Amino acid sequence: NKRVKIAFVGCGAVAIHHLNAVHANNDLIYITAVIDPVLDNCRKIQQMCIDFNSKSIDGGKKNGVVRIFSSLNEAILENEKHMQSSGEKMFEAVDLMLPHHIHHQLTIDCMRADLHVLLEKPMAPTLHECESIMTESRRTSKIFMVAENSQYWPEVVRAKQLIDQE
Repeated sequence: NKRVKIAFVGCGAVAIHHLNAVHANNDLIYITAVIDPVLDNCRKIQQMCIDFNSKSIDGGKKNGVVRIFSSLNEAILENEKHMQSSGEKMFEAVDLMLPHHIHHQLTIDCMRADLHVLLEKPMAPTLHECESIMTESRRTSKIFMVAENSQYWPEVVRAKQLIDQE
């Protein structure tokens, strides 16, 4: 089984939750790049990856280096250069954890850069933008998923149970 190399785009508070999920599924996925204009945020997530990897059986060797980028465009360009020079991508998917008003355009940009996308909720501010994302996903054959996990929170599950009882 091939492990998926992923780039974290947006290294704020939400990234820590996503990082925990990645680490829980380290046999399937690992982080190879972190992207945020606030480089201290990138360094914090990078260090958390290093700390986690050092606790793995192989001391983190199978995960390699976590690169830092200040912009998604810079990371995409470097990813393309890496593909040309080595024959493989530095990352093949992105986890977008960004302000909602930029979800649409950056999701489209990533798909056009031949990247699969996990997008933190909400998908986009308008129905038109959501439909545009879905159209681009089909056109490019890129896997697209919205991270919609709140339905599993204990308080939400309980609220659903109470509603269903009425």
